[in-house]
Amino acid sequence: TGKSLGVALPEGFRREGFDGEVGVNARLGITQNLVLDATVNPDFSQVEADDSRVTVNERFPIFYPEKRPFFLEGMEAFQTPMALVYTRRIVDPSGGAKLTGKVGGVTVGYLGALDESPESILGLPGGALFNLFRLRKDVGEASTMGVLYSDRTMTEGGDFNRVLAGDTRILLGSQHTLTAQAAWSWTSTEGEGGGPKPSLVASIARTGRVFTWDLNFQDYHPEFRAKTGYITRIGEAQAIGNASLTSYGAPGAALESASLGFKLESYFEHDDLWNAHGPYEAEVQLLPSFSFRGDRSVSFILRDGYFEFPEEYYALYQVQGPGGDAQPFQIPPPLKNLKAVAVMPRIRITNQVSLNGRVYYRELPIYAEASRGLEFLAAPSLSLRPTESLYFTLGQTYARIWRRADDSVFSTANVSKLTAQYQFTRALFARILVQYDLEDRAVLQDPATGLPLLVNGVPSETRELGTVQGQFLLQYQPSPGTIFYVGYSRIMEGDASYDLSNKDPLADGLFVKLSYLFRL
Repeated sequence: TGKSLGVALPEGFRREGFDGEVGVNARLGITQNLVLDATVNPDFSQVEADDSRVTVNERFPIFYPEKRPFFLEGMEAFQTPMALVYTRRIVDPSGGAKLTGKVGGVTVGYLGALDESPESILGLPGGALFNLFRLRKDVGEASTMGVLYSDRTMTEGGDFNRVLAGDTRILLGSQHTLTAQAAWSWTSTEGEGGGPKPSLVASIARTGRVFTWDLNFQDYHPEFRAKTGYITRIGEAQAIGNASLTSYGAPGAALESASLGFKLESYFEHDDLWNAHGPYEAEVQLLPSFSFRGDRSVSFILRDGYFEFPEEYYALYQVQGPGGDAQPFQIPPPLKNLKAVAVMPRIRITNQVSLNGRVYYRELPIYAEASRGLEFLAAPSLSLRPTESLYFTLGQTYARIWRRADDSVFSTANVSKLTAQYQFTRALFARILVQYDLEDRAVLQDPATGLPLLVNGVPSETRELGTVQGQFLLQYQPSPGTIFYVGYSRIMEGDASYDLSNKDPLADGLFVKLSYLFRL
């Protein structure tokens, strides 16, 4: 691989020279059902950029799916009821090994990698060593029992996070399934750590053609950590129930099926649950859905919710008085009757044109200032295939949030994406991607008085940000495993508009990559 990277520095935009590197990927079939994969100095420049998301009112990190080939194949072996394995945590691997497959009735999985992200991205010394082990045994016709162990250890300082978990899936009769998992984590930071911190997940589900239901429970200790996984609601307990009733049309009818779903969600602080306190967040949803002939469907969500702002989230908040003095910030009362309606169509217009998307009109908490908001969100996605060789996808997300107290605009966001792909021949194709992420947010204000808020003594400011990313890839694959790539990507940053003249380059990269497969 040869690369030339550019980056924006205080003294101006600087582009580095063209550097070359060599990497090796190897695969060994140990048995017919057990495969060892290894990689040294892997490169994923050809992987398509992640879709941008509207994050202006998010409390938790956004989940982005794994796209890197080495981490995709065989990873179903590491799936458990808890998301304890999320390979996007391995940001910049310098090498890795993966063993997946079956030995008798036991599914085996091992993944090891050395991640250079602390040094290459954060500028900190050392790296992080990942080791993930998974065993799952088939029991009977459809039941399983398994164990997972994960370890993330820093090569400098020795800080670590380790998780040991056991899980089971038991088929009860022909329609009911019981799933459970218990996990314990050990974390050491700067030589200090405590005993194991527990978590528990359990669910029971009934499957059927007409009637289905499930009950789910999750509980995570406030100090439970899984730094190789994706678990957002640490220190919380969740109780979720779903039920769905489906009716089917006659063969050939325009309406193929209609279903009515019901969902109840409750979220508790971990200690509050065991002290018999009520939830701080809850909602009930009614979920009608209709499927029509020709691969067309429409789904609806009707919701009523409740949210209580946790006091610890706003410990550093104050109100800036008319004279500039700092006044105490009062946590507002819980938000009740948070109404919402959503429509999600999926329409195949012709064999060449399809339209999907979602439209939300909902009340919601504005987390940054602990107020009640109203959001309108529209996110259509259009897929076009004018010819067998040419393919387009057009996506647009528009989201605006108003404060319910005075109808002032809190934020506006636009995410636009265009992807075009042309298949010149069976072996040669080109792909172009252009993506805008525009965001405008107002100054935080006290929901009771409308005065500006201080966070840790500092007044907030309006936030206006616009980024645009372009990516081009040319791929030639004359035979499986032998591929030639040429690619270029560029990120620009400026105001929240579509005008490129108001944006400055933030980073870019040009790469050329040749991969040749040897079979032994």
